Amino acid sequence: MSRKSKLEGNKRLVLEAIQYWHNTRTYWPSFRDIEKITCISLGSVYTVCKALREEGQIDFQDGVARTLEIVKKDA
Repeated sequence: MSRKSKLEGNKRLVLEAIQYWHNTRTYWPSFRDIEKITCISLGSVYTVCKALREEGQIDFQDGVARTLEIVKKDA
């Protein structure tokens, strides 16, 4: 599996984990919560989240706990 396809697969897993967490709780997950759900290393979770933020799919504040959220795009 190429590095790019692995990143794309991890993006999908992370997005699904974020949505699942938020749907089953009243708050957004931490990077460690995502790590536990997906079994992706913490460093890789952060790398994936940075890539998703650059794409405008999620947003979070660096250094602030539980600010990660999915960005709603207007259709």
